[in-house]
Amino acid sequence: MNFSPLAIYEDHHHEHFEAHGYVRLGQLMTTSGLSALRDRIDALMLGRIKIEGITFQLDGERADYANLPGHTIGPPKQTLAYRRVDELHHDPLFLAYMQHPVSHQIAQRYIGEDASVFRSMFMNKPANKGTILP
Repeated sequence: MNFSPLAIYEDHHHEHFEAHGYVRLGQLMTTSGLSALRDRIDALMLGRIKIEGITFQLDGERADYANLPGHTIGPPKQTLAYRRVDELHHDPLFLAYMQHPVSHQIAQRYIGEDASVFRSMFMNKPANKGTILP
């Protein structure tokens, strides 16, 4: 993965976060690294790459949250109209992104050494449609 050399979470970041509730980290990934993630999520949704454990949720035909289809393992359809792709920590490219040095530094500072991924997902708003969330 192509990370930016400015990948460090320093005390001034923490102080800004404490004072304002947010912090701008700047560019943490190169353009080519971001393109690789975009290409990978497209390949997963289109079924060109299959990785065990990753689940998919299609966006609903109607914009009604209550009528969303359930999750499926492996894409039942080759489409970019997925609302969510879950369990992306099973994919080595996305896992490398999640293990970015800054992510690790932030987790260490606020959680401690024993931090792990709870949920790894891609949220998508398919073109020309989308579910309204309550």
